[in-house]
Amino acid sequence: MKNSLKHVASESGFSIRTVKRALTGLGYVNEETRSKILEVVDRLAYRPNLTARALKTGRSCEMGVVLTSIDELHTEKLAGFEQALRREGYSVHVLFSPAETGEADVPEVANALMVRRPAGVALFPGPTALISGLTRRLAELGVPHVLLDPRHDEPADTVRVDRPQGVYEAVMHMAGRGRGRIAYLGPAGDRSRLDGYERAMKALGRDPVVFAVHGPVEERANVNAAAGALLAAEPRPDAVQAYSDVTAMNLLAALHQRGIRVPEDVAVVGFDDRDFAALAWPRLTTVAQPNREVGAAAAEILLGRVSAAPAPDGGWSRTLPTRLVVRESA
Repeated sequence: MKNSLKHVASESGFSIRTVKRALTGLGYVNEETRSKILEVVDRLAYRPNLTARALKTGRSCEMGVVLTSIDELHTEKLAGFEQALRREGYSVHVLFSPAETGEADVPEVANALMVRRPAGVALFPGPTALISGLTRRLAELGVPHVLLDPRHDEPADTVRVDRPQGVYEAVMHMAGRGRGRIAYLGPAGDRSRLDGYERAMKALGRDPVVFAVHGPVEERANVNAAAGALLAAEPRPDAVQAYSDVTAMNLLAALHQRGIRVPEDVAVVGFDDRDFAALAWPRLTTVAQPNREVGAAAAEILLGRVSAAPAPDGGWSRTLPTRLVVRESA
């Protein structure tokens, strides 16, 4: 059989052991050797039999994922996660659990995960009760796991996005462009962005001006009610940091309806950098999250944990920076 590990070794001029190390990442192989082997692998279209490898080594070649949303931001994280693992010879099994699942669903979800005996598991953002319950169960079973951007602190390795710093930089950007009354528009009780806004206002020596969205922030009526209060304020803000791009788009609609110019009268900044942000009128200045990098970092943590590599200084958890994308709205 020409499409085999033995044939790759023969064509590349390296031993089967070296080829295995290059393809699995288990053991040292210098980059020049690895590149030559990968060139041969690509030319021969070699694809390892992951099931056979797992049976032979006793090590699973599959990572599990629990996903509760197919939102574009989570899909980008999943893409970064899967691509990073695929390069290391792992496949990814995705278990979709609807967003309304909670603690009562933990046994069912955990059983669905463990029946595949994954080498590790990534828990994507989801209901706190579900994620907390799965975290406890995986810890009890001794399964390496990582949480992507959890909504609350959990006793587990995590990859987070530094949202407060992203908002801080956005507010300072608006202040640097001469905006004197910068407001915040977002859901009541969610401090993931508000902390950064308040820190920036304190650094500027200004009082925070916060307009809370009551109820689900995805519902337009809730955002419009808060936007109405903001626009009726005296003096009216001349700049707004919105909780998300969806919030910002609703605010833009409210401003347009009232004949208020953006950014001449009111500057607007969103958060997320969703695809539609570049299509808004005017194009939306926003804080971009490093979604693919979050997924890749989660994969790196699981690979380290699965191989029993020593944890880096400070532990496996990490926080990734955002990026301000400046367009016409601010």
